[in-house]
Amino acid sequence: MPILDLGSLTRSETDPAVIDTLKRKGWVERPAQPTYNPNAESISWDGTQWVVTPLAPEMLKQIAFAQTISAGYSVQPEGFVLAMDDEARVAWNQMLSLVREALDLTLITDQSPQTLKDMSGVMHTVTTLRFRQIMVGLGNAYKTAWDTLNS
Repeated sequence: MPILDLGSLTRSETDPAVIDTLKRKGWVERPAQPTYNPNAESISWDGTQWVVTPLAPEMLKQIAFAQTISAGYSVQPEGFVLAMDDEARVAWNQMLSLVREALDLTLITDQSPQTLKDMSGVMHTVTTLRFRQIMVGLGNAYKTAWDTLNS
């Protein structure tokens, strides 16, 4: 959809007749936006041209952190992925605390079944011991991403 400018005014139009009329009245069609890497650059219109600017190192770190978190934690060798966003980590922490308490009270053992829901909504059953190993792995993955963000 072409974007047209007239001073500080901007319009998006699709009708060729309207576009032609606006151009006759002094509106200027913006050139097509150039290709750029949104993971390494930002793009803006300065009123006369597109400006592609490299992202600051801190912004690159924030993007990498967000991508790591949104990709989730890959549980191997089982091959499923667990969410690592704030809401999921709160839930995992609550579940881990409950499992620890149940173990301390001998209500469950390391071999008792625990169920997990992966990022695609599929349920998986693992032993209590394996659940704790998975949670430590997820925590380490988050900590590594956090340390990279803040280094």
